[in-house]
Amino acid sequence: MIILTVSDLHCPWQHPDAFDFLADLARRYKPDKVVVLGDEIDAQAFSRFPRNPDMHSPGHEIDAARQALRPLYRLFPRAQVCESNHTIRPWRRASEAGMPGVLLQDVRRVLDAPRAWRWSTRVTVGGILFLHGDGFSGQNAAANAALRHRSRVVIGHIHSFAGIQYLQGWNDRIWGVNAGCLIDPNASAFSYGKLLANRPVIGTAVICDGVPQFVPMGG
Repeated sequence: MIILTVSDLHCPWQHPDAFDFLADLARRYKPDKVVVLGDEIDAQAFSRFPRNPDMHSPGHEIDAARQALRPLYRLFPRAQVCESNHTIRPWRRASEAGMPGVLLQDVRRVLDAPRAWRWSTRVTVGGILFLHGDGFSGQNAAANAALRHRSRVVIGHIHSFAGIQYLQGWNDRIWGVNAGCLIDPNASAFSYGKLLANRPVIGTAVICDGVPQFVPMGG
């Protein structure tokens, strides 16, 4: 089984070559399954952190994100999607404002996604656990997630690190994969990180018959 992941896009501020890169991977690997690791949208306008007043309003950002995601929907009309901290921002803000869930559309409708896209807190395919990665941080985030779940794990979320870490126990071998991201590092949405020494690692992960690999864009 070949599983292609889609690491953090943060639409509408995805890397300008993200969809061409994913299309090339789809042609090269011919995946059986596609797992979107979360943060398919950024939802900067809904953040609890200070927002850039020169950027999109909430309505305009959602519309721009929906437009930006359409090439991905055409590439992968079927996908399993990990729930994630950025994508749920609008629903979190609605909850904080006291709006009951019955008044809110589900994420698939809001993002105008295909019917065969399914969101869940965790995705398991071929005995491999896929998570967005909330609650883990730093260079060893993927390894810590693998240890926590005692499983082979793939995460996104940590933009500045990517790769595979193997851990050997007495009776088993597990691994953790950090899949990097597919953001545009020059977008204004990421201006908060312009002085950070660790830059975003652009790429994603592919798992071929249980063997993980990180595929960097342009490398």
